[in-house]
Amino acid sequence: MRSIVICAALLAAAGTARADAIGPGQRGLGYHFEVTNLAEHPDYAFILYPTSNSGFGYVMEEGLSLDRLMMGQRLGGPTHLVAMTRDALRRHDPTAPRHPHADDGRPVLVVREPPASAPVAEAVIHPPGLVAQDDPRWQITRRFRIARVTETALVLELVEEVTQMRDGTSRVRTGAGAERTIPAPDGWQDPVAAPRPFGALLRRPQVRQLTEAAPAQVAAPEPEAPAAAPPAAPRRASSGCGACAAAPSDRRGLGALALLLFVPLSRRGRSRRRA
Repeated sequence: MRSIVICAALLAAAGTARADAIGPGQRGLGYHFEVTNLAEHPDYAFILYPTSNSGFGYVMEEGLSLDRLMMGQRLGGPTHLVAMTRDALRRHDPTAPRHPHADDGRPVLVVREPPASAPVAEAVIHPPGLVAQDDPRWQITRRFRIARVTETALVLELVEEVTQMRDGTSRVRTGAGAERTIPAPDGWQDPVAAPRPFGALLRRPQVRQLTEAAPAQVAAPEPEAPAAAPPAAPRRASSGCGACAAAPSDRRGLGALALLLFVPLSRRGRSRRRA
């Protein structure tokens, strides 16, 4: 019996997931975060931290989406934007690796937890999390610009927040407080109420640039989950994201350990019964 309990505990630990569970009557919102003027500050690195990769942050790059790595209030976050000079970052983590953790699988620089002295933007950038099934919103895009950055201060300004509704309309609010509504495209169907093929359930929501033209219909939103990635570099075995901790290779290793424990304990039990 003890051997069975040990094996069950090891296998349960191997399959542990960090993502929030969706409760009855809840669903996720599509979410996208952008900083529009990163290129104007080449001497600084802007780091998302904390992330689903516990203890590590990700350096933002022009045109690179890291939405899946961001955390809301319920996941031990929320994610903030932190600034460091490039020189300070190299001193802080001189051998920081690049892993394919971006939303589209491209490599991104993974760094150790930023020092407490690094400036943190006060702006709310983290995902909204789960909402009620009947919530009228479908997806949210927040675009910011860096208004000021020094070695001791980081200020973000909201450029615009675009909320696409389930009825297909898009409500745009600028940082100056102006609001406008983009009408729904012809033939739009409520993506929550409309039947979806099984494949659509597995796809991440696509948050697109909204202009005066009617927005295109997108896939249904799913809850945020850590980005999958290959095993981390040998120098830092823990630098993989939360999903890496339960990657198949790790599960096989734990399964082998459970088998090694099970066999001698089982033989010991048979020996006692024979005695």
